Amino acid sequence: MTLFLIFCAALSGTINFEPDWPPLFPIDAFELREGSDWTSIEITFPVETEPEQAENNEADGAQAAGSPDLSGAAQTGAAQTGADAAKNNGEQAAESSAAAGAEGEEQNKTRTLRAVKFSYGLLKEFPYWDGKDFFQIEVELKQGAISALNCVCDAVEIKAEVLETTESDFFYPEADSAPSTNTAAYNLLPSILRVNINGVYSFVSFSYNQREVIETWFDEAGVAQKVMIITMREENRSACSSVITNGLEGSSVIRFDYDNSGNKTGVQKENAAYSALFGINGLKYLGVQKETDVYYSYQKDERGIFTRAQIALINRNTNENEVQYHSYSYIFDERGNWTSREQTNLTEQFGVLLPSDGGVIQRKIEYAK
Repeated sequence: MTLFLIFCAALSGTINFEPDWPPLFPIDAFELREGSDWTSIEITFPVETEPEQAENNEADGAQAAGSPDLSGAAQTGAAQTGADAAKNNGEQAAESSAAAGAEGEEQNKTRTLRAVKFSYGLLKEFPYWDGKDFFQIEVELKQGAISALNCVCDAVEIKAEVLETTESDFFYPEADSAPSTNTAAYNLLPSILRVNINGVYSFVSFSYNQREVIETWFDEAGVAQKVMIITMREENRSACSSVITNGLEGSSVIRFDYDNSGNKTGVQKENAAYSALFGINGLKYLGVQKETDVYYSYQKDERGIFTRAQIALINRNTNENEVQYHSYSYIFDERGNWTSREQTNLTEQFGVLLPSDGGVIQRKIEYAK
């Protein structure tokens, strides 16, 4: 996790699309019609659940190790009365029904993320995508500057407290380009933080040099654990061009690309590359390059609302191709922003497209008075 980029996200006042967002998270989750002055947006969306393979293997092993000799049981079973058999069948049916219900609940699992603004535009709460998962962030202010970040993701809780700040024009090198309100948030930047990750303390220091930030992590004893070199864009000091990490656990490089409008169009990691193409009305194409390449193309209606998507999956090893189709239907509020989106999956089988349920995404929007 890069703490400095979380500070940047809080200061930006917006949640921008990331090309490597998980597929089930709506790409237009925080897009509203022009002129919609929102104070909070809450998104509830379905999430994929990974099979409990390890538990299944363990259970299978235990069953194999403890399987009794069934020959005698078979003879006893042959002598069971009809009433006993009916009772057992009923119990088995009830167990199967309960298991099916539990499995259905697991398949219908959802997650909720929330964004809330301070009165002067900074984000008070927001989801932050760290490249692997979403953290729900809560921002604390003191005298107009960020004093703490609370970051939660599943069982991970991170509290980052600002111990020292430095006065800097990093975000706005020219004084007349700084925002007219709450300039302390942009000029008083963190220099030393104390970080509590599930009860384990660390310290983080920031140093600023033109458009480069050095973020160094130390353990509680003051021993350096990793150094992150964060390079920001010249055109926008809140947008990152690259993150180079060197530490005890190894090294990594992540690079980001943008188009002329400032949209993030590429994310390059060690094991995957993500690319996006934006048209007049927003995102048109998204590509994910891994062992199986995935290509998404989106279609919008005259209102700029996503109505269809076509997904092509290409396995690099087998050259096998698969094409899927999604269609979307909506419920809108009085301001023309969608509050519910239902996805229908269309898969080609036997020469025809067969529909299946793709889940429902709910969006709750509160507007400024």
